[in-house]
Amino acid sequence: MSINASNRKTAVSSLHCFFAVVLMPVVLAAVAFFQMHRTRTYATTPWKGGGFGMFSTIDFPPARVHRVYLVRNGAILPVALDARFDEAMRLMRNIPQSEVLQNVGRELGAFRWVFAHARYTDSDAVFRDSGGRGIEVLGHGERIPDGTRELAYDAVRVEVWRYTFDVAQGQAGIQLISDANVTRSEP
Repeated sequence: MSINASNRKTAVSSLHCFFAVVLMPVVLAAVAFFQMHRTRTYATTPWKGGGFGMFSTIDFPPARVHRVYLVRNGAILPVALDARFDEAMRLMRNIPQSEVLQNVGRELGAFRWVFAHARYTDSDAVFRDSGGRGIEVLGHGERIPDGTRELAYDAVRVEVWRYTFDVAQGQAGIQLISDANVTRSEP
């Protein structure tokens, strides 16, 4: 083995040692601090963005819930969403930033919602009496089914909540993390 090859081998070994001993801990610490910043500033779940602290909290994705309401003249109507909205709701629960909630609200505001006109006389009656029962969302371009009418609404309200536990009191609870009201662009 020549001296030059031996020097190269030593240099490579020193470089690997530098990466393992100095650079990797710095990168790992930077990722951990970035995730801590995101969980405190943007309420991102500790299970996302690196996973630091994910086993030290009850704040994990299934412990977060979303609520969606249609709004008309100040009255709110809770609505249930079907499986086509699962990905948007998952994103909203994991990263409940204002921009994400606004985008989801805009997306939901582009849909048409219908109610059975034999059950309710008009949109006001739906908001007053239904509690969200019997309200269905139509897909884009889907025809309004016979026996239903389109529900008039002004805005969509989306909320993200998380479960909490007060150790001192020994009580479980629920806390609003983030919410957004999005005015419907096309009535």
